[in-house]
Amino acid sequence: GFEKVRESILRFAKKLVVRTPVSWVLFRKIIHMFTKESKNVITFSEAKAIGVACKIKAEDISKVLAFYHDLGVILYYSHIRNLQDKVILSPRWFVESLGKVLTLQGRETYQTREMWRILRDNG
Repeated sequence: GFEKVRESILRFAKKLVVRTPVSWVLFRKIIHMFTKESKNVITFSEAKAIGVACKIKAEDISKVLAFYHDLGVILYYSHIRNLQDKVILSPRWFVESLGKVLTLQGRETYQTREMWRILRDNG
């Protein structure tokens, strides 16, 4: 009955829990503080410095960024040339900004063409 359902739910919930090193949790909290200060993008070097300050090995920073990317906390695209050095701290801000740029397509002025060029060239 009810007890079996409860046990099944608890077993399933335990599988959802991902053990995360304390240093990684601290890294996430610091990153979150940046977004509260309206800093939406940092460089990989800045993320690395924050990670090292949180006692994360420099060579593990990419793993931490990929982990939080997979969780949807940040956006980090190490495989995209113009975004390799960028860590987007606020996925929501990025999507909203991209939406503003994309809705200008087809109604281009000199200013919007320049915005498209910057986006294309710099990511």
